[in-house]
Amino acid sequence: MALPNMTTIPRKAAAAAAVLALGGAGVVALAPTAGAATVSLTMVCRNPFAPEVTLTQDVAVAFTPETVQPGGTVNLAVTLGAVNYPFPIEVQNLAARASLSLFARSRNEGPGPVTVVGPGTVSAHRDGPISVSPFTASFAMPTDRVGQVDFNVTGFKLESDVGPIVDCTTTEGLNQTVGSVTVDEANQPAVLSVGTSTVRPGGSAAVSGARFTPFTTPAAQLCLADESICLPLTSSLSVDGDGALSGSVSIGADVPDGFYVLRVADSAKSASAPLEVKASVGPPRLISVYDSGSVGSRIMLYGTQFNPGKHVTLQAVNAGGEGVGHAADVVSDGGGTFFVQDFRIDDATTVGIRATEQDDPSRTVTIPFRVTGGASTSAVQSVSVGLTSGGLSLSQSGTGVSFGNVPITGEVQTLTGALNPLTVLDKRGGHMGWSLTATVTDLSSTTASNTIPAANLSWTPNCTASADSLSTVANGSAAPLGGGPALLCSQAADPIGATGGKFTANAALSLRIPSFAASGDYTGTMLLTLI
Repeated sequence: MALPNMTTIPRKAAAAAAVLALGGAGVVALAPTAGAATVSLTMVCRNPFAPEVTLTQDVAVAFTPETVQPGGTVNLAVTLGAVNYPFPIEVQNLAARASLSLFARSRNEGPGPVTVVGPGTVSAHRDGPISVSPFTASFAMPTDRVGQVDFNVTGFKLESDVGPIVDCTTTEGLNQTVGSVTVDEANQPAVLSVGTSTVRPGGSAAVSGARFTPFTTPAAQLCLADESICLPLTSSLSVDGDGALSGSVSIGADVPDGFYVLRVADSAKSASAPLEVKASVGPPRLISVYDSGSVGSRIMLYGTQFNPGKHVTLQAVNAGGEGVGHAADVVSDGGGTFFVQDFRIDDATTVGIRATEQDDPSRTVTIPFRVTGGASTSAVQSVSVGLTSGGLSLSQSGTGVSFGNVPITGEVQTLTGALNPLTVLDKRGGHMGWSLTATVTDLSSTTASNTIPAANLSWTPNCTASADSLSTVANGSAAPLGGGPALLCSQAADPIGATGGKFTANAALSLRIPSFAASGDYTGTMLLTLI
């Protein structure tokens, strides 16, 4: 049996946010609750059969409950204001699927896309605005989100069983928060992070953490690796209203080298992290970005492996090792390092720069530096380039997929094949996303009015992004086709960073052949649409 004429029709249209990064599920249509937040956004809306329109769109979303546990369910009541898009035909109460695309942001995680979908109806007069019924949906809050999670609208889409109605992407107003949910982490364990894995005796280490008791002043202890013995440490720690810990701890000068556990505890919670105490290893080091320059140059210097908390003298020296010109005093931090941005060279006899610990002159290091002639040996020129959008396109390597010819056996057979690879090029250079979907017709016999249902054809998407792409690509679900548009792959919109790249879309296909059917060639059409 053959399945030729499997074609794609590329169509450049508005970008849509990617599928459920946080997990969503549509439920029944419902009017929004009182107190729903409303945002007014500038959007670009498209339809395959009508011109592109830029419009102002009101979106209201009520999030309930206001507070959830990590992993808890968040319910959304969504109301779209009248969509001022000149729909080309008149429809009344047309069954439709409405999807709203959001970005979720929290203090401990970057933005994550959320798309919620619900059934509803649309109505419109010819060339008039589109009225959309409200709908509700829900998703599970990821367990790694903490504190307040804010949501921004990136777009919405309306679809019916006969095709797309309108697809809108936010172009202005992405910074407007349509609602927030607080993730209550009161019952979650505290976490602790130390800014360095190794600290010297007498040094200090920056400490941060999360999920501590708000507005407390925790105490710190240094414990043996098995935590059998602990000693108090001098610290300057505090916890803000969101349970975030910050500050530093000081290690005693007489603490021997070894592997320890740093424990921080408030009145109700505690957390631990490994910490190595190790005396200074090797001689001090001094590093300069430049090893030459004219008199008047300002040099960046970086010192490491000095004793912590020590005054260090920086001095330009001549060929006899004598100090000349400028000198500076710096203090090493708890890790024995320091950074100077503008050490000045103001003597023509300078041949080096020396760094010496004031308490121990034996701990000294000198690096070479050569003074060049003239007041300046450098010049600055501006280099610029302008980049213009290259658009969104879809191409394919072939137009036919054949499952071959097989005999009727009286038993169900499953044939395998592969979609002709497609290439999506997103050269728009903006923040928009896209989705690649497919619809399939029944496979009809060329000799009689017999069909193999489209639902007998299934796929397993496999999409990849090239190494130099700005965005990642998400695969659609492995599922039977024929039940409306099915997602092959998508790229999420990003209101902050640029999106785009080259993406290859593949899918493994399987066709279920009935036990008994009329003989002949069967043909169907798959329409792949990029929006």
